[in-house]
Amino acid sequence: MSRRREKRTSVAMPLLMDAGATAANPVPKNAVTLDVTSRGARVQLQSDWAVGELIWVERHGKRAQFRVVWVENQGIAKQQQIGIECVETEFDWGIPLPKEDDVLEETPPAAAATISLPPSRLERGS
Repeated sequence: MSRRREKRTSVAMPLLMDAGATAANPVPKNAVTLDVTSRGARVQLQSDWAVGELIWVERHGKRAQFRVVWVENQGIAKQQQIGIECVETEFDWGIPLPKEDDVLEETPPAAAATISLPPSRLERGS
């Protein structure tokens, strides 16, 4: 069963992200979402943020604080994919998202079909 609380929506949206007033370099970074939920997103950007850092995300004039929950380095000029989770209840990305009840539970794989074959010549003693 999946650990996800919500279904991800694949969408590429530009974002501005920064570490706020506590950062040594508070210049906003351009980023793009890869997929989103009402509570978070998977984002690609050039950054050196670490798990646990609090950052600000801005989209269409809406701004909220997020926590970096995972980081995957891509190895190219500090290119990363990061998972972010909204510190507030949820974030309005400006697009319709599936409701929480719309999440599809993973279904167990179907039982293997049993096929009856005639006995082989070895089994018949021939």
